[in-house]
Parts: sequence; structure tokens; C-alpha cells
Amino acid sequence: MSTPLAIPPQGLAVAVRQNAASPSGVGIVAVKRNNLNPRLTLFPDRLVYNILADNELRLDQLDAVDVLRALGGYAVRVRARDATFDYTGIVASATELKKLLDHLDGRAPLTERAQQFRVDGALPPAVRTPLQKAGLAMVVTGAFNFLFMGTFVMAVLGGGAFALSGSELGWLCGAPGLLLWPLGLAEIVAGVLGLRGSGGALRVMSRAQLLGVLGLSAPSVVCSFYARRMLALAQSDPAALEVG
Repeated sequence: MSTPLAIPPQGLAVAVRQNAASPSGVGIVAVKRNNLNPRLTLFPDRLVYNILADNELRLDQLDAVDVLRALGGYAVRVRARDATFDYTGIVASATELKKLLDHLDGRAPLTERAQQFRVDGALPPAVRTPLQKAGLAMVVTGAFNFLFMGTFVMAVLGGGAFALSGSELGWLCGAPGLLLWPLGLAEIVAGVLGLRGSGGALRVMSRAQLLGVLGLSAPSVVCSFYARRMLALAQSDPAALEVG
């Protein structure tokens, strides 16, 4: 481990465009964001960022510091042991990101991507495991079902049939929409668990997704077969079960 660069007592400010917190191991699902006045400051023993309030991550509790591509630039993702949330910061420039990594080197564990970026500014593409691919597909499918398909089936099919017939036919046609809301929510939960490495949740949900036929949701059926394929791939390759 290299000798850490000196950090002033008042901290080293790093310019960021956004701070976000996501459930640990699920970087794509941010539950809290700060785009208005984000701050990130590195102290000799801790990292401080603000979302709703100041949050502190002690450097000796960090598991990994990674670097990712973000819209219009780069992001740093920090995972701490026993933490509920991971921190992701959209850094203002490559220079600011390199400054942060240079000062974290020797104080916190940097991933291979972060080390490579620190040395030569190159960032190899992130590689998703089969479980992460299946989990991401389920989150997207669940959000589609919950936010759009359930409302569409109930409002358009149900409402249209009711208006045309003036009978209970509308309720019968709109009933599948009632199935898509809980199905979509369950898909989101299972997808998040899959992103965190739970093959069991993905396996159970991939079977339940076949109920999408009853709710007129072709994406759920397609996602079910895709998830099963990814699970089979993960099972045939033990290394693919490792979630980075």
C-alpha cells in the first residue's frame, strides 16, 4: 500500500454534481438524491457527503471504492461494511475524480477500475454478473407493470368495455390490471434482491412472472424466460455468482 497523500485538517473538497444513496449492493436504485447543493469532503479518517443532512463514512470501515461511467462524466461509488446504503457521487470532472482517488489511495480499498483510472485515466467497462442482469431486467419489468401496464389495462380496457356495454363487462376486462400492480411490486423487490446476489428470489419470481399472461403483460413472460436463462448460466459457472 502506497504512502497516503496529505489531507488538510479542514478536509479536501471534491466538486460533485449529485450525491445519491442506494440500498447496499444495489447501485442503480437510488432512494435519496441531492442535486441542489451536493458536497463531498475527504478528511484524514472519514468521507462526508450531504443529502438530506451530512452523512459520514469512516475510511477504516470502507469495503470498496469504485469508479463508474455516468451521464456526462464519471461517478464514484463507496461501499462500507454493515452499512444500509452505498454512496454514489457524480463527480464534476475527471480531474476532481482523480484527485479524490489519489488521496484515498493507501487509506481505502480501491477496485481495479478505480486504480486503473487513478493511474492512466482509463475506465474499463463494468461487467454485470448473470444475477445482476436478471435482477436489472426484473426491476425494469416491475416498474413498467406497476407504473404503466396496471393502470393501462384497468383504465383503457376496463373503462372502454364498461362504457360500451354499460354492464359488468368493464370490471371483467379491467380485473387483470389489479394483478399487474402487486406483480410489478413483487418484481421490483425480487429484482433488487437479485442485484444483491439472491438467486433464490429471482428463481421464485421467474415462476410467478408467468402470471403475467393473465394480466396481459408480455414483458413479464419474456423477463421470466430471460431470468431463468441467466440463473442457469450462473449455476453452470460458480464464478458468475459473485457480485462485485
